[in-house]
Amino acid sequence: MMAPSVDKGAQHSLTVVSGANFCTDDGSSAESNGKENSRCSSLSDEESFECFGEGDMDTGTPQSLSGDGVLRSPRNDGLKRNTWLRTSLRRSSPNNHDNLPNRRWGSFRQPSGKRLGSSAIASQLYRSSSFNSSGRSSTCDTADDIYSDVSLEEDVLDLNHKVQMLQQQMSVLADNQSHTDERYTRAKQDNATLQARVMMLEEQLREVELRSEERLAEEERRHRELVARVDREKQLQVENCAIRLQTLELENTSLREEAARCRAQAERLRAEKSAVTEQLGEAESVVSSLQDEVAALRDQERRQKECAHANQQLVEELTLEVDRLRREVQALQELNQNSQEPQTQLQAQLDSLR
Repeated sequence: MMAPSVDKGAQHSLTVVSGANFCTDDGSSAESNGKENSRCSSLSDEESFECFGEGDMDTGTPQSLSGDGVLRSPRNDGLKRNTWLRTSLRRSSPNNHDNLPNRRWGSFRQPSGKRLGSSAIASQLYRSSSFNSSGRSSTCDTADDIYSDVSLEEDVLDLNHKVQMLQQQMSVLADNQSHTDERYTRAKQDNATLQARVMMLEEQLREVELRSEERLAEEERRHRELVARVDREKQLQVENCAIRLQTLELENTSLREEAARCRAQAERLRAEKSAVTEQLGEAESVVSSLQDEVAALRDQERRQKECAHANQQLVEELTLEVDRLRREVQALQELNQNSQEPQTQLQAQLDSLR
């Protein structure tokens, strides 16, 4: 994904390397020519411009996942890399900055501290070599030209060192790019797996929704049937309650009539009770009189029993007497047989006794 930015960085490094080699050859020729002729190279107006050859990123490339899970655009990575390359080319050794003074002739470092890009340095090297080879000279002295050539060689060495550092950094960037590609491939595979999982889950969700809708329809149908049954039962209960109410009203009416009848009967019974009470009083008086009569009758009966007992005793005595008399009669009959006269007397006595 970010290969175009790496290729552009490589093009910049190749441009710097070619310019550095070219400057080295021209610097040696300029040093040999400086012993014969005094030349004075002036700073042109083109030395102060900034490099316009920075790599443009493709805005149509897709985004990629970084190591920490954040989406990063290849354009942003390319811009960061180009900015890092530009600052690396502009950065020089701290020892050279501290030890070397400001240069006036053939120097690529601005007195104001402004640093040029790699393309600008290569362009200046090319112009400097072209200027030295074309034979143009000024009224500057030979010592300044030699000092400028020495500074040029130091700049070339510095550029070579920076190019080596850039090559190392490019290898690191290539490794990072390979790791990024691997992460992107892995993320793409994970994305495909997740998409398949999402599709499967969506299918499961649709099935669950269908089952839920069917279950909901079944529940609604069952609840409607239940509500209809409950309504029917309620209607039946209402009808039963109405019938029961009518029955209770009829029973209430009949009970009221029965209560009135019972009250009338109670009044009648009270009247009868009073009459019976009066009759009871009369009956009690009759009973008392009857009890008196019974007592008298019992007394009379007792007396009669006593009389009967006395009569019984008398009868018994008379029976005994009769028996005695009968025996006497028999004795007399026997005597009568013996004598007629005693019999006649006895018969007369018997008749008298009877």
